[in-house]
Amino acid sequence: MKFINKIGIVVLTIVTLNVFISCEKEVVRDSSPEANPNSNRVYFPEQTDDQLVLGISDVSTPITIAREVSDNALTVSITITANAAFSIPQTVSFAAGDTATVFDLSIGDIELMKKYLVILNIDENQSNPYDEDAKFSTLALNILKEDFAPFAEGVYSSEFFEEEWPATLEYSPSTELYRLADCWMPDYDVLFKWEGTKVTIQGTKNSSGSYIYLPTGYVHPSYGMISAYYSQTDINYYNEATETFTFPITWVVSAGSFGEYIDTYTIETRY
Repeated sequence: MKFINKIGIVVLTIVTLNVFISCEKEVVRDSSPEANPNSNRVYFPEQTDDQLVLGISDVSTPITIAREVSDNALTVSITITANAAFSIPQTVSFAAGDTATVFDLSIGDIELMKKYLVILNIDENQSNPYDEDAKFSTLALNILKEDFAPFAEGVYSSEFFEEEWPATLEYSPSTELYRLADCWMPDYDVLFKWEGTKVTIQGTKNSSGSYIYLPTGYVHPSYGMISAYYSQTDINYYNEATETFTFPITWVVSAGSFGEYIDTYTIETRY
């Protein structure tokens, strides 16, 4: 009976506590400000989830803003949240009839190969923060300044894709890496260290460590993304006499392998 009575006391305590809490004053939040009905509805037309990559000599990058109402000339305020090395004009102007204009985001002294978050905001009085058509008044950019520069020009040949094309080999002194940018598809690079005849591909090791692999960007209509697996049995990929890289690649999808087909890159001109 004592045990039952203790339970009754605990239940009563909980009920009393709940009643007390329910009597507490409710938190009142300020309602969101209403959009200006006379707004020109200014917005950033270009949104990106990817990083913005700048060259080593770049000191600015253009930013486009647009508006839906363009009858009259307009000056609109823009604010920035970022490292002090980044700056923008305090206001941006549209001429009468212009639906878009461009201003410069200036970049000062920032570290190479380091990402910086930059957030730009349009004055709420001239934008519509509640726009249902995804016309955003805020732009978030991940900015990276790199020091890759052309090292050589040459020809890339792919036995698997049965194509060859001119390609620039780039080099980054800060990372000591070479790069074949957009090798097979846009935004899919091949990065590697190069020492004498040895070439170390930068990618992911398979479970046994016998291959380094990376996505090619090419999506097979039936099997999905194709990955390039570089054999690590012998990484002497470079022939000094012919100035040719020979990449022994096994082409793999989730369902299996297409087998090994050779890619090559031959240097024709060095900078």
